[in-house]
Amino acid sequence: MLYFDLLVFLFFSSCEIGFQNQIQLVGTNYGGMVAFRMAEMYPNFVKKVVISNSRVGFMSTSLDKLLARSNLSSILELMLPSSVKGMKVFLANVTYKAM
Repeated sequence: MLYFDLLVFLFFSSCEIGFQNQIQLVGTNYGGMVAFRMAEMYPNFVKKVVISNSRVGFMSTSLDKLLARSNLSSILELMLPSSVKGMKVFLANVTYKAM
């Protein structure tokens, strides 16, 4: 939890010296959990969160919904596509373009 405490300290210290804008957090691996938790605790200060390579908020029901939405029967079909169509399904599920 030291990492999270340090991040919160640095954030609020920057607010004290006049930094008033909302921040955009990017977290990978454990940092993804830290970024998610900070956004959850301080929603007024966080504008956007980008999380990569992290199991934040993962539940088995999420996997079931993903497979149903993709019309697949296993995670291997999604993560190891064997066709162009499979690759398109994979890319549609792992990328995001803000509108």
